Amino acid sequence: MAALFPPYALDPDYQAAGAVRLGLLRERETLQLLGAALPGGYTVFHSTHIAWRQHGTPRQREADFLVVNQAGDVLMVEQKAGHLDEGPEGLGKTYDGTQKSVVRQCNEIADALRERFKVAYGASLNVGVLLYCPDHRIRNLALAGLTPAQIVDAPDRRGLVQRIRALLPEGRPNADRFGQVRDFLAQELKAKFDPAAEAEFGERVMTRLTDNLLGFLMRLEMTPFRLRVEGAAGCGKTRMVTAFAEGWRAEAKRVLVACFNRTLADKLRRALPDDVVVETVHGVARGLLRAAEREPDIPAHAGDRGFWSRMLAEATDVALAEVPADWRFGALVVDEGQDIDQAGADMLNLLLAEGGRIVWLGDENQRLYEAPPVTLRDFVTCRNRDNYRSPQRISQFLRHLLPIPFDARNPVPGDEVHIEEVADADLPATLAARIDRLCMQGFAADEIVVLTGHGQSSSAVFPLDRLGAHAPRRFTGFTAEGVAQFSGGDVPVETLWRFKGQQAPAVILCEFDGDLGQPATVRKLYSAATRATRRLEILLPRGSALLAPLRRAAGQANATVPA
Repeated sequence: MAALFPPYALDPDYQAAGAVRLGLLRERETLQLLGAALPGGYTVFHSTHIAWRQHGTPRQREADFLVVNQAGDVLMVEQKAGHLDEGPEGLGKTYDGTQKSVVRQCNEIADALRERFKVAYGASLNVGVLLYCPDHRIRNLALAGLTPAQIVDAPDRRGLVQRIRALLPEGRPNADRFGQVRDFLAQELKAKFDPAAEAEFGERVMTRLTDNLLGFLMRLEMTPFRLRVEGAAGCGKTRMVTAFAEGWRAEAKRVLVACFNRTLADKLRRALPDDVVVETVHGVARGLLRAAEREPDIPAHAGDRGFWSRMLAEATDVALAEVPADWRFGALVVDEGQDIDQAGADMLNLLLAEGGRIVWLGDENQRLYEAPPVTLRDFVTCRNRDNYRSPQRISQFLRHLLPIPFDARNPVPGDEVHIEEVADADLPATLAARIDRLCMQGFAADEIVVLTGHGQSSSAVFPLDRLGAHAPRRFTGFTAEGVAQFSGGDVPVETLWRFKGQQAPAVILCEFDGDLGQPATVRKLYSAATRATRRLEILLPRGSALLAPLRRAAGQANATVPA
């Protein structure tokens, strides 16, 4: 049996990804076949990302299968599922309306592997090419752009393993050479899991694994359309937001996407088309008042919580009298709805045109404000406990610690969870040291987020101008137009409340304490810990009652999840 990289490539959860997509299904079938039918002298690398520069332009490709023999020679098996185009210039595959040469793609990847290996080891790498088309019969092999021996099409698909062994014999064992090639390709593969790319990989896994649920939800029919999704942290709620907003926009409906905090609104605004209106609840209120020529003075009252409640009440009065045309919508999508109070929900509901649709997404286990949950009448509710964001060690840490049920779906182990006790006076220096250590481990400064469990006005960390060699990037206030302003540092520093709906490869939680017997503490810790996609560190104050249970849970998680 051949060795497979990554070793979890045939894990059931990983296999479930994109099960309805022909290309991914075919790749899994091929991986199972190669793993079972090739002898132990072969190693198969699956879905290896290759990056290089061509004439100064960054390029990247993904090699479907790289088969390595024990002599250190490589055969690249490029698999193309579905229909292929055959023309005078050879085989082509159409992506998003653009036809691309299959043979050119193969040669680009093979050349990039040779060049990268030569740079790394100063030696040449033997790379052969085999094109595998399990669903297509090639009519004219002479025009395909490869020799007949380099092509296995649909009629010959049962002979794939024999063709691989013919083109790439097991070879004479060469441990040094094989070790170089293995390390080289493993390094390429690790690029998916290094701090710079892990979030992107997690998004790809989440996209594949949530396709079925999202497709089901978007096919629901009800009148009026009222859907509430109660989803665990990391279940893909933000993806649901964009899918519903774009889907309803395609039906020529004006869409409003609303959430509670500004940072999440900014993120969603960047992800959605310009004609989808994205605002915080208070941003909606401000827009209503502005339309009524009653512009609120936000900078003068930004720290006054009572001001925001009064602004919501005034905006509701405007909507009750007559909704301005620019604020009338055919569809409403709400994200992080657990943090919106009843007054905000009632105001948003007034903006819907007759027959308007609503999707309300949230998670009561992440409710950070003390206002009671909103009442949503006549909604169909979908509950989803899947967490695709948190790696296994963080998931196990939370399972050992908190009474919040969720299903850990991210197959990546992640880094060890770090718990440390720090005196208040030592916190700035300790933060600087932890950030330096994470940077040495490969995290970029802007991939490390410092989360404080205090509000901005009561935090001792938020006002700091330096964190050792780094400067914090923190919220500094609003302009007269209500635009959020930030300092120019490289390490984001955020409050737990402002960072809702966000994620980062590394999260350092500080200025946090409480009692695990209190639901508010449980919800805050759960919300903070599930922001991290790779590394979680928690710095507790001296004498904290949380120290013993958190260290115990971290020790259990770190010991039971293999690296």
